[in-house]
Amino acid sequence: MKKLLVLMLSAFFSIGLYGQGQQIKILNFTVKNQLPGVIDNWNSIPGSLLLVAQKPPTIQIKGIRLVLQIRANGAVICSNTATGGMQVDDFATRTFSASELIGALAGCHDLKDGTYTICAQFFNEERREISNEACKEFRVETPKETDFAPPTLIFPDNEKGFGEDEMSKPLSFRWTPLVPKPRDPVTYRLKVWQLMQGQNGTQAMRSNQPIVTKDVDNITQAVVTGIYTGPCRPPYLCDFIWQVQALNREGKPMGRNDGNSEPFSFSVRQNENGGLKNVYPEDNKKFSKTDAPKPITFRWTPLVPKPAEPVTYRLKVWQLMQGQSGTQAMRSNQPIVTKDVDNITQAVVSNIYTGPCRPPYLCDFIWSVQALNREGKPMGRNNGTSEPFVFKIADDNINTKIDSVDITCCINGKQNIYVKISNLHLSNPAQVTAIKYRVNGTGPITTLSPTTPALPFTIPANSSQVFTGSINCVDSMKTIKFIVDAIWPSDPDNINNETAWDTLKCACDPCKTMGVTLKGDTLTSTASTSGQILLSGVLNGLNPATVKKITIELVYFNIVQTGDSNCVKCAENKEWGNFIKPSSSAFTGFGTGLLNGINFGREWTWLSTVQKDCDNHGNGGDGHGNGGVDNGNPNAGLANCTTCGNTGVTAPPGDPRNNTGKVANTGPGIIIIDPNPNPTPKANSFSLPIAVPPGSSLKCCGDKIRVCIRFTIWDFCCHACDVIKCYEIERKAQ
Repeated sequence: MKKLLVLMLSAFFSIGLYGQGQQIKILNFTVKNQLPGVIDNWNSIPGSLLLVAQKPPTIQIKGIRLVLQIRANGAVICSNTATGGMQVDDFATRTFSASELIGALAGCHDLKDGTYTICAQFFNEERREISNEACKEFRVETPKETDFAPPTLIFPDNEKGFGEDEMSKPLSFRWTPLVPKPRDPVTYRLKVWQLMQGQNGTQAMRSNQPIVTKDVDNITQAVVTGIYTGPCRPPYLCDFIWQVQALNREGKPMGRNDGNSEPFSFSVRQNENGGLKNVYPEDNKKFSKTDAPKPITFRWTPLVPKPAEPVTYRLKVWQLMQGQSGTQAMRSNQPIVTKDVDNITQAVVSNIYTGPCRPPYLCDFIWSVQALNREGKPMGRNNGTSEPFVFKIADDNINTKIDSVDITCCINGKQNIYVKISNLHLSNPAQVTAIKYRVNGTGPITTLSPTTPALPFTIPANSSQVFTGSINCVDSMKTIKFIVDAIWPSDPDNINNETAWDTLKCACDPCKTMGVTLKGDTLTSTASTSGQILLSGVLNGLNPATVKKITIELVYFNIVQTGDSNCVKCAENKEWGNFIKPSSSAFTGFGTGLLNGINFGREWTWLSTVQKDCDNHGNGGDGHGNGGVDNGNPNAGLANCTTCGNTGVTAPPGDPRNNTGKVANTGPGIIIIDPNPNPTPKANSFSLPIAVPPGSSLKCCGDKIRVCIRFTIWDFCCHACDVIKCYEIERKAQ
């Protein structure tokens, strides 16, 4: 009987303890399966921690405390036990937020990469368990930095040579963006260095201060002025080198090579001896009768490079007579001014105009400068003589001037024209009656019509007006001359004519020149169990006599799993994220595609069957192709432009497995190929498989695949058209 009583008391005591241990029930404990090592940063991650607990309202518990522990390999590495746990007020059902739970772990050190367990349990004031223990596993994994491809310089292309006139204008630098596109803003820092005697580009970048440092945000071009302001004098050369670096918002480099592009060089071709140019009075300058009696300062450019011996510059001015052109006056008339100056590029002349111009003399003049050595012999081209300029002396009733002109490059079959005209007269209006132009200095003079505002248009005294219009594109245009006719409204016979020139500086666009367009490009998934996705599309406008080489390069590949967060990651395979064989392509006039790997690789190449050298056709402009980059071509490294063409070498035959359905053993993994033979592809189309984890591995999760492809078309002069496109495809769990 005593034994039975002891057993019954023991049972009642055990039941009481169990009931005490279950006074609070943890209904839900959610922990994100991957968290950063800094616990304070968990607050910024949605859904990082969440705990829901319930207590019967009839049960009263004193001193409720919540204890949290982080364990690794069974050992407690962090907890709030030392403080007795987090004090909790009485509740029925309560949700503990991430900030509350993280606050309880405020004293914990940063966690290293690895697998951890976090546990939660409630205790009373006597430190007895009053709830179940809930534990969840999570991983700490430091995110890997994205491998960005650094910028590639586009223009000025490598070893580009500029004339002095070109470099005196603003210069536009262009480059490609980071690939793949970063989520955060990118600052591109452009730097330009000038070389000194005895230096190469690398030495200049290392030793010299850059002459240009310019930051631009999220754009891939920058316009710079004032790089070249005159002759390059020793020790400085007329050679420059430039580079672009990609930086994040903290100013830290982004991408490979410390975010730096490969540097490109460019130079200024200085005028040879004799390349004198008149500066002032500018061509067709008009002096008023008030200003003409004053001394006139004639200015011109010096010989470049500066000769070692002294130079005498001889200025001559001729006055035209009725019925004469400027050339006839220079040939037939005696100059009214002949003045020599030594080693200076200006001369002041008085008394050119002393009163009204009386027949047969006109108020029109022409001037020129000649460079002579100490023996009086001409120096330089054109017998050392500058191209002559004309100027005139006119009535004061009308005085107009073309301030600036500009013509844009061809866009949608049109070139836009901008002309700014000033009325310099302080009291009289000027009526613009016509704006005319002549292309390349030859051909007919054409009236620009319509214009905005419409002509005729009266410009008030001492003001200016901008006129705009457009013309059909002229592919052969190098220069354009504008002629503006204006009258004084009070006396229409009082006419003023002004002229100005603009030089077209359109950087040729290889993509436009070669006329190849990418159409119908898409990324698709094949059979649900297949270990590949398919990149396909059509290259319209391919001409093997114009296009020498085609490359399709896979520059970015990424897989992100979707679905069940506890889904085990698939094993890695070195083939995934690469092009694989067999492929399907039909580029008319091009050889069999070559993959830069035996069975898998990142780049396909097709070479034109036409063999020829760079000619007038292959002048694709300012592309970045320079014949010195190995783009997977088996003939890379040969001289000159061989890297962008077949160079007469027979390409290896295509893979014999093309269009033969079977399982292709391409290394450690097996890539499943559709057993049905591929149909004959349509002209200039491609269908390129990319290896990915087989669909049969997607048991509990799907995945999202993103790839970026660089399509490059080369002409026979190594100019390249680059297009980078990104594609995304999502596969669902099986």
